[in-house]
Amino acid sequence: MDKQRVMAALDAVKKAQGILTDAQAAECSDLYPDWDGNGKEYVIGERVLYEGVLYKVNQTHTSQPNWTPASEPALYARVLSGQSGEVGVFEKPTAQNPYMKGARVHFPTASDPVYECLYDNNVFSPAEWPQGWKVVD
Repeated sequence: MDKQRVMAALDAVKKAQGILTDAQAAECSDLYPDWDGNGKEYVIGERVLYEGVLYKVNQTHTSQPNWTPASEPALYARVLSGQSGEVGVFEKPTAQNPYMKGARVHFPTASDPVYECLYDNNVFSPAEWPQGWKVVD
C-alpha cells in the first residue's frame, strides 16, 4: 500500500472517530489514541483510552500528569459498558455519560439480572427509577 493511500485511510479514521456515537465508539475503542498527560490540548467530545478504558472529554483543557481520566470526572466521562451491545455491570452515570435506550447492564452485580434501559439520557439505576429499566434476563 502506498503512503498516500495510508494517509487517506488515517484521515478517514480520524473523521469517523468524531462522528461515532458512544455506543459505536465503544465497539471500536482501539481506534482511539491513548491519553497523553504531558500538556496535550483536549477539546470537548474527543475520546481517549486510559488504562484500556474509553473516556470522552467533558471540558476543553490542557492535560497534566495528575489529571487522569480516571481521577477527574469534571474533565472526562467514562464511556459506560452496556452501550455497545456487551453487558457490563451498572455504573453510576453522570449527565456527561448517561445510559441510552437499549443499553443493557447487570444490576447491582455481575451475577444479578440484566436490565435494559428504556429511555435516552438515563442517569438513574434500576433501583432509583424502576420505570426507566426492564428486566431482560
